Amino acid sequence: MSEFSMFPVPVVGASSGLPETEVVPQAAAPTLIGTFAASDFSASQTYKAVMTGVLHRNAVERSFIIANTLNEALTSLDFWLFDTTLSTYSNTGGGQNLSDSNGVASNGYAQYTSEAAGILAFHGDSLIIQMGMGATAPTSGEVQVYVVELFH
Repeated sequence: MSEFSMFPVPVVGASSGLPETEVVPQAAAPTLIGTFAASDFSASQTYKAVMTGVLHRNAVERSFIIANTLNEALTSLDFWLFDTTLSTYSNTGGGQNLSDSNGVASNGYAQYTSEAAGILAFHGDSLIIQMGMGATAPTSGEVQVYVVELFH
């Protein structure tokens, strides 16, 4: 029985004629960046979740996952990204944002990608998500925020 090894054939550059390596973007598993308890939410109010220093500025794409285990639905979500080095603008929502008036069902989840909403790829390090609550305050559960960042 013969034994052999196969090696990938390098891609040859059109202009240089030299072998080139292919850059394949890498994404990690979802990372939990925030957890917000039922007690954080009030009926007919919005809750501003400020998560500082949780993002990498060099990410080229991002996906956010909002997992809602509250016993009430979130009625709306507004995302703002910002950078903590600009302290004047930290912790305030302004500029470009992503708004979703559909919210997230009780015991449901939603995902938001920078491919669909380019502002989510902003090269800052922090995030604000303003979450709306309906007429009834939740009594149990939590909201968890995850991010997947794509790097070259």
